[in-house]
Amino acid sequence: DGATITEAVADLFTGDNISYTLAVNLTPATYNIKIKGKDDAGNEVTANTNFKVVAKSKFSLAMKPGVNLVSIPGSPVGDGGNVNVLLKDLPVTSVVSYDRALDVAGSNPWLTSTKDAETGLFTGDISIIEPGKAYFITATASTTAKVLIEQPSMVLPPTIGVSQGFNAVGFWSIAGETNTDIDDYLNSVTWTVAYTFDPTPGIGWTVIRPDNPAAADTQAAQGKGYLVFVTADGTLTP
Repeated sequence: DGATITEAVADLFTGDNISYTLAVNLTPATYNIKIKGKDDAGNEVTANTNFKVVAKSKFSLAMKPGVNLVSIPGSPVGDGGNVNVLLKDLPVTSVVSYDRALDVAGSNPWLTSTKDAETGLFTGDISIIEPGKAYFITATASTTAKVLIEQPSMVLPPTIGVSQGFNAVGFWSIAGETNTDIDDYLNSVTWTVAYTFDPTPGIGWTVIRPDNPAAADTQAAQGKGYLVFVTADGTLTP
């Protein structure tokens, strides 16, 4: 029957027969749960059933040979966003990001981390891949990075600060969507053009403009990064 839950279940049923809480994190396995209830008249009932806990699937970030403009759709679990964890043993040579705020402040906006050929470790400005940001990742072969994304738990939605000009923005999927209309995704800021990049020969940059259903790509999607030109400083709320 697999594992048996004893004290793992807390307040599964309350006196009003409404509250249901399984307040533990369970290792993937098959569990058996037994529930015994008794009403004010002394009538008793017992329920016995099995349920299976399965591991949550990791997000797969697919990359092609060349420079990929990518992002991850949420906050990584633990150190999953660390470049030396996320990109470990993958045919990736560098990670680059553009920070518009640094550019406006007069500092170098191009942040870079490169892989050391001897140690296989990345060193430089970027140590963590963050949600809401876009990154240029150079791969020498087709590859896939896998990362476990946290279940959204915030009361308020996340925010991404943008400054007038081009901003490197990622697709942050707070409700688990794999894609959404880019006009909807960017509706909290005023933008005039966005670009995606595909390293496949003959594709390269794709131009996306607001309210243009005829564009080649009108969907913001998991895994993609965007260079978005905004006309004023603002806050993007995915």
